[in-house]
Amino acid sequence: MSFNDIHAVGARHLGEALKFNETLEYLDLGANHIQDGGCGDLAEALKSNEALETLIIANNDLTTSSCYYWIDCLQQNRKLVELNIEDNANMEEFDRKEVMEWVKGNSELIVMREDPAHFDLAVKTKIVR
Repeated sequence: MSFNDIHAVGARHLGEALKFNETLEYLDLGANHIQDGGCGDLAEALKSNEALETLIIANNDLTTSSCYYWIDCLQQNRKLVELNIEDNANMEEFDRKEVMEWVKGNSELIVMREDPAHFDLAVKTKIVR
């Protein structure tokens, strides 16, 4: 579903559907202009989702605010093991470091790539519960 101009409103509706998802394991929402509002709705919906294992939300005009939505989500979600939030250049360095520390302290990293010039973060983890 990447490159479909879903925007925040579409992400909200998609989040509502994901609350009841029991089969979808992989979702690529890259380059959809979801922004922080839509990202927050998705993260909230995925707190209770027990099917989705991989979510790609790269290149969606996200800021550091969205990182905290995902930290909150991952503390409750037991299934999501890959979260790709790369190519979102509007994230501050301080917040990026805080998020990286949380990921390192609360997960077993399988793959992680970070570009220090801007917040390119692709993380594949097993969250330590």
